[in-house]
Amino acid sequence: INEAVDIYTLTADIPTRPGYKFLGWMRDTEKATADGKIIAYHDYTGKTANDCYIKWVEATDNVAAHYETKNEDGDWVKVTQTAADDLTPYQAFYAVWEAQWFYIYHSSTGKLEAVELADVDENGKYDLTTKVETGTLYGGWYDACGGTTAANVEATFEDAIAATDKKAAVTGAKTYDGTSLKNGTVKFWNRTDITGNTIGTAVEPKVNDVFYLKEVPTCYLKTNGRWVYDWSNNNQIEAMYFLTGIDDSLYSEVGFFVRETKEPRETKEPGKVASNFSYQQRNSSTVTRVLAADLIGQRGYLGITTATNYIKAILNGPVEIKPYWITIDGVTVSTAGGTLSCTESGAKMLTNDNIKYTAK
Repeated sequence: INEAVDIYTLTADIPTRPGYKFLGWMRDTEKATADGKIIAYHDYTGKTANDCYIKWVEATDNVAAHYETKNEDGDWVKVTQTAADDLTPYQAFYAVWEAQWFYIYHSSTGKLEAVELADVDENGKYDLTTKVETGTLYGGWYDACGGTTAANVEATFEDAIAATDKKAAVTGAKTYDGTSLKNGTVKFWNRTDITGNTIGTAVEPKVNDVFYLKEVPTCYLKTNGRWVYDWSNNNQIEAMYFLTGIDDSLYSEVGFFVRETKEPRETKEPGKVASNFSYQQRNSSTVTRVLAADLIGQRGYLGITTATNYIKAILNGPVEIKPYWITIDGVTVSTAGGTLSCTESGAKMLTNDNIKYTAK
């Protein structure tokens, strides 16, 4: 004889599963096998709350959380108990779950990517830098992007979930490639939309969160250099500067990592950010002005690091250098760089003629 029992505690003790929403309960149904046997089975793929035998209804302002099931007329009615019988195992209940999602907006493609909340690590954190599109560098994550609107992004949620690769184009999105700071009159990126954000390698996504990735073309953050030499003294180098092109000034730090031949560790040499760099050779009246466009072929800013103190080090062996930036959310990004060396063995001074840069 069936005995009425409570379905489950109608409190916060309902079943939980990280990254999923509890929809309710389903029970086994009967299925005929190839040899004619009747077996109990359950397959809840793609089911919704309204497919459940008993569905969970979350609390609203006026109604407390509760369970519902369909009556004989097919109407959903509140229920607190169900009949259970250990002699009929096909009546066993199985929890039904719905995957929960957060989203990543790719500024380089104008696409929205859906990511399951279940993909976070055991501490509930997620590394956004692993999602940067091929051919771009991580420039930070923002709360908004001037290349699109929040409404258009939200309207793409379902399309992204349904896509095979979980990516869908956002209507009207303008992609970011560094050639302009604005989409018409609207800035792509604003400092107020990143200040205070947690580090991109350990964000803590919640349901329907959107992370706007600043994806920077790899033509930026390349290694360049300029040196000042005295043509009247065998072109001896007296000052040296490492330069790199960056897309804008929205970084907490820009500079170079430097490693001398005999040093096991890299030294971080922070620089400054400027729209241009001017220098003048000793005993020359000509001033040379360098822009980002001179280095990378498109607009931008310069990261400028004074490196005069490494002139002697280059005489003693190759010096490895590679540019880096630190995003406002705290992620350090660097590229391969290369080595500076003296081509003349046993040289007593570094000159414009015997210094060589080899890219990695």
